[in-house]
Amino acid sequence: MRGLKSSLHILIFALLAAPWVSAQTLLVQPPRGSQDSQSRQFVIFHPDTEVRSAMARYAEKTKSDLLQLLRMRDEWETPVVVLLVGITSDETPASTGDLRIFDTEDGLSIRLQMPWHPSRLVMNYRREILRSLCLELAYRGAGALPDNHIAQVPAWFTDGLNGVLDIQDGELPASLFQSLLAGSDPLDLDQLEATRAHLLPRTAQMVHRAKAAALVRAMLDFDDGRAKFMEFLVSFRDPESDGLALEDRIAEHFPEMVDDRAGIQKWWSIALARLSSAARIDQLTLNATASALDETISPAPQPEDVMESPTMLELVAEPGKPENREALQRISLGLTRISTNANPLFQPVIAEYHSLLALTLEGSAKPQVLASKAREAEALREGLSLLASEIEDYINWTQATQIGTASSEFDEYFRAADKILQSPRPKRDDPITNYLDSFELELNRPL
Repeated sequence: MRGLKSSLHILIFALLAAPWVSAQTLLVQPPRGSQDSQSRQFVIFHPDTEVRSAMARYAEKTKSDLLQLLRMRDEWETPVVVLLVGITSDETPASTGDLRIFDTEDGLSIRLQMPWHPSRLVMNYRREILRSLCLELAYRGAGALPDNHIAQVPAWFTDGLNGVLDIQDGELPASLFQSLLAGSDPLDLDQLEATRAHLLPRTAQMVHRAKAAALVRAMLDFDDGRAKFMEFLVSFRDPESDGLALEDRIAEHFPEMVDDRAGIQKWWSIALARLSSAARIDQLTLNATASALDETISPAPQPEDVMESPTMLELVAEPGKPENREALQRISLGLTRISTNANPLFQPVIAEYHSLLALTLEGSAKPQVLASKAREAEALREGLSLLASEIEDYINWTQATQIGTASSEFDEYFRAADKILQSPRPKRDDPITNYLDSFELELNRPL
């Protein structure tokens, strides 16, 4: 085995590979250089006691965070043996750990081998521990391995879970989700599934984890989302599901995500909006909400546009046109973004527009009904925009004329002005000033 640096590591690997010695036996009678984690699910192998202890605590912390996210109790069945293989400074370690599951006399056991260097972080250890935990969850209750099929939990799945935990730890900033939300790139499921994030630069890894985290979050946020999420995970061990497209797998376990035309993209955008909310401190003001809503419903034409953008009434009147359908879907996503921090006064009109767009995209309502609802929504929006402007004007007038106490807004200005007035003015040194000064002295000289 590449990277095995001592006879101890070779012995450990031989023990784990031998069918007559199980991981459960190692847990009961661990050889030299091993340590059990607190729950005894993990047994860590490394010559250094401090390294073993630190990894055992880290593995338990990762499991605790995952169980809390999934709202599950710790009822593990399969032990995970973690081999930390020392590498030298000159070696380039593998970008992912070597994860395998074995069928032994005492049941299943999982082995995770990872490189270790005392002075540098050589891989994302939480991602690797999550891989082993997901594999254990997928095979929980399975009994034995099939003869010709071993499940592989896809990389995007563990990257998504890792991303959700990164959000809780502040590793993925909410501003990143805001950038994805503001961008125009839709979620590409094929690309998400094919990406190997560990081979990407750090920034690209963060973007990939954020995209995957939003999809995982969207699944978990449904009613019974966690139970469906576990069924989704267990489905990876089914040989008949091999080769199933990600969209089809999602549709099988989360049919509500593909029920409408907007589909997975809509729910992914909603999850992005929720994950980005941590970066917002205050909701939008009345006027800011009105302006954002105006820009979404009636976007201004771009310089390259020959014609003005169609109005909502025009889009609703002919929803069958491909360009109109695309415009309606863009408006729907824009409304989703606004709704996350819109002023509460505008939430009813946003909901009205969402209802109108859903009916239009489904094609289930008559054109007369859609036109009537569009006019009602437009009238409500215009009335609220006018009301918002009047409220803003009144607040500004009150602050300017009716407040009897100082606001302290201009204290710095007044202090600077006083300092300038009290400081001595510098004396000029030019011929005219010198002549006038000498003339003044002559006039003031006593006779």
